[in-house]
Amino acid sequence: KKLTVGDKKKADKLYEELQKLEIEVLFDDRDEMSAGEKFAEADLIGCPFRLVISEKTLKKDSVEIKKRESEKCELAKMDQVVKLLNG
Repeated sequence: KKLTVGDKKKADKLYEELQKLEIEVLFDDRDEMSAGEKFAEADLIGCPFRLVISEKTLKKDSVEIKKRESEKCELAKMDQVVKLLNG
């Protein structure tokens, strides 16, 4: 399901914040691929973290974070994401 305009703005804001801190980001907003295909592709190219912003996570003002080597995902508040990625 596509994000609303307001939700997309939140994703864009996080993207810009990470870019300002010189954290390299692959922002995959392609509609023609499933989430699973996008996740597999991110793993193939070696992305160390996967952040998922969805209608479900935004209802909790959160982002789903998964480390590449981990099997589990965790929710982090939007304002804690940068801290978690730098820590």
